[in-house]
Amino acid sequence: RSRSSSDNVQKYLRLDQLVAAQPNLHAGRHLLPAHVDHPTKDGFGVIIVTIAIRGDATIMLESANRQHQLAVDLPQKSAYMLSDNVRDACTHGVLADETSSERESLNLRFGLHGRTLEDPQEDEVLKHWRDDKLR
Repeated sequence: RSRSSSDNVQKYLRLDQLVAAQPNLHAGRHLLPAHVDHPTKDGFGVIIVTIAIRGDATIMLESANRQHQLAVDLPQKSAYMLSDNVRDACTHGVLADETSSERESLNLRFGLHGRTLEDPQEDEVLKHWRDDKLR
């Protein structure tokens, strides 16, 4: 069953659907390389919200077919959300500003793939990627 973006946001972006809050301490690294969050491993969450706690950065997104790229400035104390096709069919990475070597962020993960038959399934993410892209 296919859901619209607004359906997923209404269903999953709620406190009772919060599955995990994960701190990210970048430990002086300026680059978090482009990756896909595997839906049943450490990248779980139907919707992922990242809050920039300390340090400015740029979030980089690229579609699975590499036809579309986007870079968005992410100042300290701002947030972004990955859901639907952006969450499932784009790689994302973070490039911290040179002055932000002590960057810290917080991932909030909402909902789980395949918990019930009504939830998005793991296959909805995996269909976009070859196995080697989802280490």
